[in-house]
Amino acid sequence: MQDPLQQWFDAICLFTKPLVEDPDDDDGEALTLFAQQALAASNSKSAAVFMPTVGGVWLCEAAATLSDEGGASALIGAAFDLGDAQRQLLTEGETLPLGPQLFVPLKIQGALQGCLVLERAEQDLPFTSSDRQLAMAYGRQGALALDLIGSRQAHDLAVLFEERERISRDLHDLGIQHLFATGMLLQKLKAEVDAGLSPRKTKNGLQEAMERLDEAVHQIRNIVYRLRDEDASVGLVDAVEREATVARSNLGFAPTITFEVDEVQIRPGSQEMQQLRTRAPELVNESLSEDVVAVIRESLTNIARHAGAHSAQVKVSLFGAGPTGEIEVLIVDDGAGVDPSQSRSSGIANMQRRAANHGGSFAVGAGPRGRGTSLVWRSPLE
Repeated sequence: MQDPLQQWFDAICLFTKPLVEDPDDDDGEALTLFAQQALAASNSKSAAVFMPTVGGVWLCEAAATLSDEGGASALIGAAFDLGDAQRQLLTEGETLPLGPQLFVPLKIQGALQGCLVLERAEQDLPFTSSDRQLAMAYGRQGALALDLIGSRQAHDLAVLFEERERISRDLHDLGIQHLFATGMLLQKLKAEVDAGLSPRKTKNGLQEAMERLDEAVHQIRNIVYRLRDEDASVGLVDAVEREATVARSNLGFAPTITFEVDEVQIRPGSQEMQQLRTRAPELVNESLSEDVVAVIRESLTNIARHAGAHSAQVKVSLFGAGPTGEIEVLIVDDGAGVDPSQSRSSGIANMQRRAANHGGSFAVGAGPRGRGTSLVWRSPLE
Protein backbone atom coordinates (compact mmCIF):
# COMPACT_ATOMS: atom_id res chain seq x y z
CA MET A 1 0.00 0.00 0.00
CA GLN A 2 1.34 3.42 -0.92
CA ASP A 3 2.56 5.70 1.85
CA PRO A 4 -0.24 8.18 2.80
CA LEU A 5 2.19 11.10 2.78
CA GLN A 6 3.24 10.24 -0.77
CA GLN A 7 -0.41 9.86 -1.79
CA TRP A 8 -1.29 13.36 -0.61
CA PHE A 9 1.91 14.79 -2.10
CA ASP A 10 1.01 13.26 -5.46
CA ALA A 11 -2.51 14.64 -5.13
CA ILE A 12 -1.17 18.17 -4.60
CA CYS A 13 1.12 17.85 -7.63
CA LEU A 14 -1.60 16.42 -9.87
CA PHE A 15 -4.01 19.15 -8.79
CA THR A 16 -1.72 22.17 -9.08
CA LYS A 17 0.15 21.18 -12.27
CA PRO A 18 -2.81 21.83 -14.66
CA LEU A 19 -3.47 25.21 -13.01
CA VAL A 20 0.08 26.28 -13.81
CA GLU A 21 0.23 24.75 -17.30
CA ASP A 22 -3.27 25.79 -18.40
CA PRO A 23 -4.32 28.95 -16.54
CA ASP A 24 -7.45 29.24 -18.72
CA ASP A 25 -9.16 26.30 -17.01
CA ASP A 26 -12.40 27.42 -15.39
CA ASP A 27 -13.04 27.17 -11.67
CA GLY A 28 -15.53 24.27 -12.07
CA GLU A 29 -12.91 22.04 -13.68
CA ALA A 30 -10.33 23.00 -11.05
CA LEU A 31 -12.69 22.21 -8.16
CA THR A 32 -13.62 18.87 -9.73
CA LEU A 33 -9.96 17.94 -10.09
CA PHE A 34 -9.40 19.05 -6.49
CA ALA A 35 -12.17 16.70 -5.32
CA GLN A 36 -10.95 13.80 -7.48
CA GLN A 37 -7.40 13.96 -6.12
CA ALA A 38 -8.65 14.25 -2.53
CA LEU A 39 -10.84 11.17 -3.11
CA ALA A 40 -7.89 9.09 -4.27
CA ALA A 41 -5.45 10.26 -1.60
CA SER A 42 -7.85 9.82 1.35
CA ASN A 43 -9.18 6.38 0.35
CA SER A 44 -12.70 7.74 0.62
CA LYS A 45 -15.86 6.79 -1.25
CA SER A 46 -16.86 10.39 -1.88
CA ALA A 47 -15.27 13.84 -1.83
CA ALA A 48 -17.31 17.00 -2.18
CA VAL A 49 -16.41 20.69 -2.22
CA PHE A 50 -19.02 22.92 -0.58
CA MET A 51 -19.16 26.69 -0.84
CA PRO A 52 -21.15 29.05 1.41
CA THR A 53 -24.29 30.75 0.11
CA VAL A 54 -26.90 32.99 1.72
CA GLY A 55 -28.63 32.05 4.95
CA GLY A 56 -25.89 29.76 6.24
CA VAL A 57 -26.60 27.15 3.56
CA TRP A 58 -23.65 25.46 1.88
CA LEU A 59 -23.91 24.23 -1.70
CA CYS A 60 -21.95 21.42 -3.32
CA GLU A 61 -19.97 22.91 -6.24
CA ALA A 62 -17.86 19.87 -7.16
CA ALA A 63 -17.72 16.20 -6.23
CA ALA A 64 -16.05 12.88 -6.95
CA THR A 65 -17.17 9.36 -5.98
CA LEU A 66 -15.80 5.85 -6.35
CA SER A 67 -18.94 4.78 -8.19
CA ASP A 68 -19.35 5.77 -11.84
CA GLU A 69 -23.12 5.49 -11.64
CA GLY A 70 -23.85 9.19 -11.47
CA GLY A 71 -23.00 9.60 -7.80
CA ALA A 72 -20.75 12.65 -8.32
CA SER A 73 -23.18 14.47 -10.59
CA ALA A 74 -26.00 13.78 -8.13
CA LEU A 75 -24.00 15.30 -5.28
CA ILE A 76 -23.46 18.57 -7.15
CA GLY A 77 -26.14 21.00 -6.10
CA ALA A 78 -26.84 19.29 -2.78
CA ALA A 79 -27.17 21.72 0.12
CA PHE A 80 -26.88 21.41 3.88
CA ASP A 81 -26.12 23.32 7.06
CA LEU A 82 -22.57 22.63 8.23
CA GLY A 83 -23.79 22.97 11.79
CA ASP A 84 -26.38 20.22 11.39
CA ALA A 85 -25.06 17.02 12.92
CA GLN A 86 -27.85 15.08 11.22
CA ARG A 87 -26.80 16.20 7.71
CA GLN A 88 -27.65 13.92 4.81
CA LEU A 89 -26.20 13.84 1.32
CA LEU A 90 -28.73 12.74 -1.27
CA THR A 91 -27.93 10.87 -4.45
CA GLU A 92 -30.57 9.89 -6.98
CA GLY A 93 -33.26 10.45 -4.36
CA GLU A 94 -31.82 7.97 -1.85
CA THR A 95 -30.15 8.73 1.45
CA LEU A 96 -26.57 7.51 1.56
CA PRO A 97 -25.55 5.57 4.71
CA LEU A 98 -23.06 7.71 6.57
CA GLY A 99 -19.55 6.42 7.22
CA PRO A 100 -16.53 8.16 8.77
CA GLN A 101 -16.35 11.78 7.69
CA LEU A 102 -13.69 14.47 7.63
CA PHE A 103 -14.43 18.18 7.16
CA VAL A 104 -11.48 20.15 5.79
CA PRO A 105 -11.87 23.95 5.92
CA LEU A 106 -10.64 25.95 2.93
CA LYS A 107 -9.44 29.28 4.31
CA ILE A 108 -8.08 32.28 2.43
CA GLN A 109 -6.30 34.81 4.64
CA GLY A 110 -8.09 33.39 7.67
CA ALA A 111 -11.57 33.62 6.13
CA LEU A 112 -13.53 30.43 5.51
CA GLN A 113 -14.25 30.21 1.78
CA GLY A 114 -15.20 26.59 1.36
CA CYS A 115 -15.13 23.11 2.83
CA LEU A 116 -13.87 19.78 1.53
CA VAL A 117 -16.04 16.94 2.85
CA LEU A 118 -14.50 13.45 2.73
CA GLU A 119 -16.55 10.35 3.50
CA ARG A 120 -15.55 6.73 3.75
CA ALA A 121 -17.76 3.65 3.62
CA GLU A 122 -19.46 2.51 6.84
CA GLN A 123 -17.16 -0.49 7.21
CA ASP A 124 -13.95 1.51 6.61
CA LEU A 125 -11.59 2.71 9.32
CA PRO A 126 -12.21 6.20 10.69
CA PHE A 127 -9.96 9.09 9.78
CA THR A 128 -6.88 9.35 12.01
CA SER A 129 -5.07 12.41 13.32
CA SER A 130 -2.44 11.86 10.62
CA ASP A 131 -5.18 11.72 7.96
CA ARG A 132 -6.52 15.01 9.28
CA GLN A 133 -3.13 16.75 9.18
CA LEU A 134 -2.42 15.58 5.63
CA ALA A 135 -5.89 16.58 4.44
CA MET A 136 -5.52 19.99 6.08
CA ALA A 137 -2.24 20.54 4.20
CA TYR A 138 -4.01 19.57 0.98
CA GLY A 139 -6.86 21.92 1.88
CA ARG A 140 -4.45 24.82 2.28
CA GLN A 141 -3.18 24.20 -1.25
CA GLY A 142 -6.76 24.07 -2.47
CA ALA A 143 -7.55 27.37 -0.78
CA LEU A 144 -4.57 28.98 -2.50
CA ALA A 145 -5.85 27.63 -5.81
CA LEU A 146 -9.31 29.07 -5.12
CA ASP A 147 -7.71 32.41 -4.37
CA LEU A 148 -5.71 32.20 -7.61
CA ILE A 149 -8.85 31.39 -9.59
CA GLY A 150 -10.72 34.27 -7.95
CA SER A 151 -7.91 36.70 -8.70
CA ARG A 152 -7.74 35.49 -12.28
CA GLN A 153 -11.48 35.92 -12.73
CA ALA A 154 -11.32 39.42 -11.24
CA HIS A 155 -8.48 40.29 -13.62
CA ASP A 156 -10.36 38.87 -16.61
CA LEU A 157 -13.44 40.85 -15.60
CA ALA A 158 -11.40 44.05 -15.30
CA VAL A 159 -9.89 43.42 -18.74
CA LEU A 160 -13.38 42.82 -20.14
CA PHE A 161 -14.70 46.08 -18.70
CA GLU A 162 -11.63 47.94 -19.97
CA GLU A 163 -12.11 46.47 -23.44
CA ARG A 164 -15.80 47.43 -23.42
CA GLU A 165 -14.86 50.98 -22.45
CA ARG A 166 -12.27 51.13 -25.24
CA ILE A 167 -14.79 49.85 -27.79
CA SER A 168 -17.30 52.44 -26.60
CA ARG A 169 -14.69 55.22 -26.95
CA ASP A 170 -13.63 53.98 -30.37
CA LEU A 171 -17.19 53.80 -31.62
CA HIS A 172 -17.97 57.26 -30.27
CA ASP A 173 -14.81 59.08 -31.27
CA LEU A 174 -13.80 57.21 -34.40
CA GLY A 175 -17.17 56.26 -35.85
CA ILE A 176 -20.08 58.19 -34.42
CA GLN A 177 -18.19 61.49 -34.48
CA HIS A 178 -17.62 61.09 -38.21
CA LEU A 179 -21.31 60.32 -38.71
CA PHE A 180 -22.34 63.30 -36.58
CA ALA A 181 -20.01 65.63 -38.52
CA THR A 182 -21.38 64.26 -41.78
CA GLY A 183 -24.94 64.92 -40.60
CA MET A 184 -24.02 68.51 -39.73
CA LEU A 185 -22.40 68.94 -43.14
CA LEU A 186 -25.49 67.64 -44.92
CA GLN A 187 -27.75 69.94 -42.91
CA LYS A 188 -25.57 72.89 -43.85
CA LEU A 189 -25.51 71.77 -47.47
CA LYS A 190 -29.31 71.47 -47.54
CA ALA A 191 -29.69 75.01 -46.22
CA GLU A 192 -27.24 76.29 -48.85
CA VAL A 193 -29.03 74.40 -51.65
CA ASP A 194 -32.33 75.93 -50.52
CA ALA A 195 -30.61 79.32 -50.70
CA GLY A 196 -29.50 78.69 -54.29
CA LEU A 197 -26.07 77.05 -53.97
CA SER A 198 -24.46 76.38 -57.33
CA PRO A 199 -24.50 72.77 -58.68
CA ARG A 200 -20.69 72.63 -58.62
CA LYS A 201 -20.49 73.56 -54.92
CA THR A 202 -23.36 71.18 -54.17
CA LYS A 203 -21.46 68.36 -55.88
CA ASN A 204 -18.30 69.19 -53.92
CA GLY A 205 -20.24 69.23 -50.65
CA LEU A 206 -21.83 65.86 -51.41
CA GLN A 207 -18.41 64.43 -52.32
CA GLU A 208 -17.00 65.54 -48.96
CA ALA A 209 -19.98 64.02 -47.14
CA MET A 210 -19.47 60.70 -48.96
CA GLU A 211 -15.79 60.69 -48.04
CA ARG A 212 -16.65 61.25 -44.39
CA LEU A 213 -19.19 58.42 -44.52
CA ASP A 214 -16.55 56.14 -46.04
CA GLU A 215 -14.20 57.06 -43.21
CA ALA A 216 -16.87 56.30 -40.60
CA VAL A 217 -17.60 52.93 -42.21
CA HIS A 218 -13.89 52.13 -42.27
CA GLN A 219 -13.49 52.97 -38.59
CA ILE A 220 -16.47 50.86 -37.54
CA ARG A 221 -15.31 47.94 -39.71
CA ASN A 222 -11.84 48.24 -38.19
CA ILE A 223 -13.29 48.08 -34.68
CA VAL A 224 -15.38 45.00 -35.57
CA TYR A 225 -12.36 43.37 -37.23
CA ARG A 226 -10.26 43.81 -34.09
CA LEU A 227 -13.09 42.27 -32.04
CA ARG A 228 -13.05 39.18 -34.26
CA ASP A 229 -9.26 38.89 -34.33
CA GLU A 230 -7.58 39.81 -31.05
CA ASP A 231 -4.14 39.35 -32.62
CA ALA A 232 -4.87 41.54 -35.61
CA SER A 233 -2.12 44.08 -36.08
CA VAL A 234 -3.09 47.74 -36.09
CA GLY A 235 -1.56 49.97 -38.77
CA LEU A 236 0.20 53.24 -38.03
CA VAL A 237 -2.74 55.46 -38.99
CA ASP A 238 -5.23 53.48 -36.87
CA ALA A 239 -2.79 53.29 -33.96
CA VAL A 240 -2.23 57.07 -33.96
CA GLU A 241 -5.98 57.69 -34.10
CA ARG A 242 -6.50 55.31 -31.21
CA GLU A 243 -3.93 57.14 -29.09
CA ALA A 244 -5.82 60.37 -29.72
CA THR A 245 -9.03 58.70 -28.62
CA VAL A 246 -7.49 57.32 -25.43
CA ALA A 247 -5.87 60.68 -24.61
CA ARG A 248 -9.14 62.54 -24.92
CA SER A 249 -10.40 61.52 -21.48
CA ASN A 250 -7.19 62.77 -19.82
CA LEU A 251 -6.90 65.97 -21.86
CA GLY A 252 -10.53 67.00 -21.60
CA PHE A 253 -10.61 67.62 -25.35
CA ALA A 254 -9.88 65.74 -28.56
CA PRO A 255 -6.44 66.45 -30.02
CA THR A 256 -6.32 67.24 -33.74
CA ILE A 257 -4.65 64.55 -35.85
CA THR A 258 -3.35 65.22 -39.36
CA PHE A 259 -1.24 63.22 -41.78
CA GLU A 260 0.94 64.53 -44.59
CA VAL A 261 2.74 62.73 -47.39
CA ASP A 262 5.43 64.71 -49.17
CA GLU A 263 4.03 67.97 -47.77
CA VAL A 264 0.48 67.22 -48.99
CA GLN A 265 -2.13 66.99 -46.24
CA ILE A 266 -4.32 63.88 -46.44
CA ARG A 267 -8.02 64.55 -45.90
CA PRO A 268 -9.88 62.17 -43.54
CA GLY A 269 -12.07 59.76 -45.48
CA SER A 270 -10.42 60.49 -48.82
CA GLN A 271 -9.11 57.87 -51.19
CA GLU A 272 -5.61 59.07 -50.37
CA MET A 273 -6.25 58.31 -46.68
CA GLN A 274 -7.33 54.77 -47.54
CA GLN A 275 -4.16 54.37 -49.58
CA LEU A 276 -2.06 55.65 -46.70
CA ARG A 277 -3.66 53.14 -44.32
CA THR A 278 -2.71 50.38 -46.75
CA ARG A 279 0.81 51.65 -47.55
CA ALA A 280 1.85 52.72 -44.04
CA PRO A 281 3.14 49.24 -43.00
CA GLU A 282 5.32 49.20 -46.13
CA LEU A 283 6.71 52.70 -45.52
CA VAL A 284 7.13 52.46 -41.73
CA ASN A 285 8.37 49.18 -40.28
CA GLU A 286 6.84 47.72 -37.12
CA SER A 287 9.64 48.82 -34.77
CA LEU A 288 9.60 52.42 -36.02
CA SER A 289 5.79 52.49 -36.00
CA GLU A 290 5.72 51.38 -32.36
CA ASP A 291 8.14 54.15 -31.40
CA VAL A 292 6.13 56.79 -33.28
CA VAL A 293 2.98 55.75 -31.43
CA ALA A 294 4.87 55.64 -28.11
CA VAL A 295 6.19 59.19 -28.66
CA ILE A 296 2.69 60.48 -29.39
CA ARG A 297 1.32 58.68 -26.34
CA GLU A 298 4.03 60.07 -24.07
CA SER A 299 3.63 63.59 -25.45
CA LEU A 300 -0.14 63.64 -25.00
CA THR A 301 0.27 62.26 -21.49
CA ASN A 302 2.72 65.05 -20.64
CA ILE A 303 0.32 67.66 -22.03
CA ALA A 304 -2.50 66.26 -19.89
CA ARG A 305 -0.34 66.20 -16.75
CA HIS A 306 1.62 69.42 -16.98
CA ALA A 307 0.51 71.80 -19.72
CA GLY A 308 -3.00 72.87 -18.73
CA ALA A 309 -3.68 73.14 -22.46
CA HIS A 310 -7.00 73.73 -24.22
CA SER A 311 -5.92 72.32 -27.57
CA ALA A 312 -3.22 70.10 -29.06
CA GLN A 313 -2.27 69.21 -32.63
CA VAL A 314 -0.46 66.08 -33.76
CA LYS A 315 0.91 66.00 -37.30
CA VAL A 316 2.59 62.91 -38.74
CA SER A 317 4.50 63.64 -41.96
CA LEU A 318 6.12 61.19 -44.36
CA PHE A 319 8.79 62.27 -46.80
CA GLY A 320 10.01 59.91 -49.53
CA ALA A 321 10.49 56.20 -48.90
CA GLY A 322 13.18 53.74 -47.85
CA PRO A 323 16.51 54.71 -46.24
CA THR A 324 16.43 58.19 -47.79
CA GLY A 325 12.90 58.83 -46.55
CA GLU A 326 11.92 60.36 -43.22
CA ILE A 327 9.03 60.43 -40.79
CA GLU A 328 8.37 63.48 -38.65
CA VAL A 329 6.05 63.86 -35.68
CA LEU A 330 5.13 67.42 -34.73
CA ILE A 331 3.10 67.97 -31.56
CA VAL A 332 2.02 71.46 -30.52
CA ASP A 333 -0.12 72.60 -27.60
CA ASP A 334 -1.29 75.96 -26.24
CA GLY A 335 -0.48 75.22 -22.62
CA ALA A 336 1.91 76.64 -20.06
CA GLY A 337 5.02 76.06 -22.14
CA VAL A 338 8.21 74.14 -21.46
CA ASP A 339 8.84 73.46 -17.79
CA PRO A 340 12.62 73.34 -17.14
CA SER A 341 12.05 70.81 -14.37
CA GLN A 342 10.52 68.44 -16.91
CA SER A 343 13.28 68.73 -19.49
CA ARG A 344 15.16 65.82 -17.95
CA SER A 345 12.13 63.70 -17.10
CA SER A 346 12.04 60.02 -17.94
CA GLY A 347 9.40 60.66 -20.60
CA ILE A 348 11.59 63.19 -22.44
CA ALA A 349 14.59 60.89 -22.07
CA ASN A 350 12.60 57.99 -23.52
CA MET A 351 11.60 60.02 -26.57
CA GLN A 352 15.23 61.08 -27.09
CA ARG A 353 16.36 57.47 -26.80
CA ARG A 354 13.74 56.26 -29.26
CA ALA A 355 14.93 58.84 -31.82
CA ALA A 356 18.58 57.92 -31.25
CA ASN A 357 17.81 54.19 -31.73
CA HIS A 358 16.73 54.96 -35.30
CA GLY A 359 19.42 57.54 -36.03
CA GLY A 360 16.88 60.33 -35.74
CA SER A 361 16.53 63.56 -33.78
CA PHE A 362 14.35 65.05 -31.09
CA ALA A 363 13.73 68.63 -30.00
CA VAL A 364 11.30 70.35 -27.67
CA GLY A 365 10.81 74.07 -27.16
CA ALA A 366 8.34 76.94 -27.16
CA GLY A 367 5.36 76.78 -29.46
CA PRO A 368 4.34 79.28 -32.16
CA ARG A 369 4.66 82.92 -31.07
CA GLY A 370 6.28 81.74 -27.87
CA ARG A 371 3.13 80.16 -26.50
CA GLY A 372 2.72 76.54 -25.42
CA THR A 373 5.11 73.77 -26.38
CA SER A 374 6.35 72.41 -29.68
CA LEU A 375 7.87 68.93 -29.96
CA VAL A 376 9.55 67.59 -33.11
CA TRP A 377 10.58 63.94 -33.43
CA ARG A 378 12.24 62.70 -36.61
CA SER A 379 13.60 59.40 -37.87
CA PRO A 380 14.78 57.89 -41.16
CA LEU A 381 12.29 55.43 -42.63
CA GLU A 382 15.01 52.74 -42.61
